[in-house]
Amino acid sequence: MIISKRKYYCIRLLTAVIVGVLILIGALIANRYYFQIEMIDTICSYSLFAVTSIIAVKFMIAVIANRGIKNYLSKKLLLSSIEDNLISIGAYMRIEKQPYVVLPKIKIKMGRVRIKLSNLKIRTILQRYLDSFSTALPERYIVEDYYITQNN
Repeated sequence: MIISKRKYYCIRLLTAVIVGVLILIGALIANRYYFQIEMIDTICSYSLFAVTSIIAVKFMIAVIANRGIKNYLSKKLLLSSIEDNLISIGAYMRIEKQPYVVLPKIKIKMGRVRIKLSNLKIRTILQRYLDSFSTALPERYIVEDYYITQNN
């Protein structure tokens, strides 16, 4: 299975957070039934509160920056769709000994999607499959192909 660099690191971060929360909950339970050390109970409680607060604040900042949950989720779904399409047509670079592939930079801002194509191989692949790439996007997006020359 081929996975993008962004998805790879998102999954790693999510896994680390879940494991951390489970360890803190396990430490609270073990302390309550076996050790009964008040300091461990206090540290784990504050740490668990801090982790959940950071997650909530980060989510709220992302929602506010994208002007609502609907826009946030649609942007994430569009980004995932574009990444899946780029992988399916082979427009990526494989780095040796890495479990992920590197895709071109994708920016989504105010309804516009920009894909920075600095690699000539990826650009030619994308030009070859431009029609199939365009039809795989959601209904309100179309593909426009333009680039800026070296001298702007």
